Order: sequence, then structure tokens, then C-alpha cells
Amino acid sequence: MKFTVNKSGFLRVLSVAQEVINNKSPISILSNVLIQTDKDKLILKCTNSTVSASTFINADVSEEGETTVFCDKLISIISALPEGDVEVESKDIELTIKPVDKKVKFKIKSLAADKFPEISGFNDKGAFNVSAKDFKEMIRQTSFAVADDVNRYFLTGVYFTKHEDKPVFVATDGRRMSFCWYSDVLPDFKPAIIPVKILSLIDKIAPAEGEFSINVTDKEFFFKGFGYEISSLLIDGQYPAWQKVLPDMLDQTITVSKKDLESAIKRTSIMTEKSGRIHLVFDENKMIVSSPDTEIGNSKEEISAVYQKAKAEVALNVTYLNDVLKVIDSNDISLDFKFNQENAVKSAILVRAAGDEKTNYTHIVMPMSF
Repeated sequence: MKFTVNKSGFLRVLSVAQEVINNKSPISILSNVLIQTDKDKLILKCTNSTVSASTFINADVSEEGETTVFCDKLISIISALPEGDVEVESKDIELTIKPVDKKVKFKIKSLAADKFPEISGFNDKGAFNVSAKDFKEMIRQTSFAVADDVNRYFLTGVYFTKHEDKPVFVATDGRRMSFCWYSDVLPDFKPAIIPVKILSLIDKIAPAEGEFSINVTDKEFFFKGFGYEISSLLIDGQYPAWQKVLPDMLDQTITVSKKDLESAIKRTSIMTEKSGRIHLVFDENKMIVSSPDTEIGNSKEEISAVYQKAKAEVALNVTYLNDVLKVIDSNDISLDFKFNQENAVKSAILVRAAGDEKTNYTHIVMPMSF
């Protein structure tokens, strides 16, 4: 096998493969990327046994063939080369890599392609198209809220389902929840828990415009578009009844500048403990952001707010609040809540863009104990 390919294009598709591959896999071949040539194309395939991906780029192929090579080391080599075209040649169990116009040469060991697992292509049966812009927005508004606890594996993915006939993404770790509706009607599909890794890949690959195809089967999720085909096993488990978490009777609202709140949180976080707890006090026309008292000290900052009701206070996880603020595109933020007779907020808080602005997402954060 021998071909010449542009460095930047080669590096772009290899970076996607690197995100799929798990270099710590006990099966050494799964740390490799499969490289194949087909006329004037270079085809790359990779898998970690859960997520698989394939793509192609144009190349000047002078000798067809296929091989596999350790992806991480290949990326390091290609990254170190000067800009321009790169010549790659495979012989026996070795890959020779060199820039066309420079006297630099790398040799890297390879493994035979016949040892690489079979990767099935896109499943067309039942597939449908979605808007790249809307699907990426659903990913952005939810994927950060999945659990990272492997003991609660069914919460480590995003739940794709329909609610009131609207397609929706739901993500929760049990202490916060975010969900986002798709803006248009979609064909019926089976509810599925999609691993966040494939959604992150789609978000990276897909541009903000255009459409791509997806499919949900009993056990897999499929993506096809922009020169890529990606598939992933679904997370097997029963997703919790997330609708029951939706707060009701939130009769209090405080509104603040998003910029002011983010700045206050950033400064206050310097003095927070490992738990990441911050205190918010809602009072007439102001919000007080503070850290708990510790042996080291504390921090307190007052920012302007739109609020005329009784004084109230709540403790929140600073990371959870920050995560939500990052994905809300609005100058002002509103927190909807209700408080008990002691004026402490004990139930879920809804964080949203201020005003009557119509949004297709909802973010809920549970309070922490004081």
C-alpha cells in the first residue's frame, strides 16, 4: 500500500479516530486504526468495541492495500511533520511515513488488517434525517449533566425519547437534570439511552448547518453524515421516570445579570470547599453570593437583582450552576423556586433565560444542605 495525502486532512480524521479508541484496551488491535485505500480515497476505521467509526478522505493512491497501526503514535508523527503532503507506504509489518518535500522519515510497526474486527456500516432501515443545528443544540444543553458514576451506568448516557409527542434529550445524575426538545416533528423511534461519547463525536463532526441521518435500533444508535459513519451500542437499562422530577408550583423568581453572576461565582469559588457548595441569599433587589465559613476564611459578594419578595437562601453546587450558565445564551438569568416557612429553598430550582424568551430547554438543580 502506498499513498500521498494532505497532512491537515489526515490529521483531522485521525483525531476523530483517537477519540473513539481506548488505548488502555486489553485487546491491542483496538488501539489501532484500520487504514484502507480504494482508488482515490483513503478509508479509516476504528472501534473500542462499543463505539465504531469510519470515514474517508481524498488521497493520491499509487498502490492499494490495507493495514492497521497504533493510532496514538501515528497522530504524534503526523502532527510533528511540516505542512503539506505526506507520503505513506506499507510493507510487511511496517509503515513508512515521510513528508514529500523534506528529508524526514518515520517507521512504525503495523498489524495485519485481517486481525481487525468487522465494522458494520450505517443501518438504513428506519433511519431519518435531523437538523444538524437542532441536534447539536440538544447535545449542548444536556450532555454535561450525565452521571460519571459507573455504578449508575444507566445515567451515564443521554435519554432520547418523546414527551408529549415531542422528541427530547434528557440527562441527569440524580442531583441535577437538563432536557431539551427537538424543534420539529420526527418519526417514531424506540426510546434509547445513548452513550455521551458518540454524541460528543457528532457535536465535533457536524457543522452548524445542514442535515444528517440517524437511526435507533434495539441495541444500537447510528449516525451518518459529512463523510462519517458512526455507530454505538446503547446503554442497557431502565431510565428513571424523569417527568416526576419536574418541579411544580415554583412561585418565586429572581433575575440577575448572567455576567455578574458568573463573575461572582468565579471569585467566590476561590474559597469554597471540596464539596463545591456556595450560598445564595435572595433579598430585595439583590443577590448575595458567598462561600461557607472555613478555617481558611470565606468570601461574600453582592450583585444587583430583580426581586421584591421575602428574603430566602439556598445552597447549590457551584459546578452544577456554572455548567448551566455556560449553555444559556441570554444576558439575564432567572431562577425559579419556592421556599418553606423558614425561607430556605429545599426543592428543585429551575434555571433559565430571563423574560418571556421562548427556549426549548429546561435546567433543574437540586439544593444542597447548609
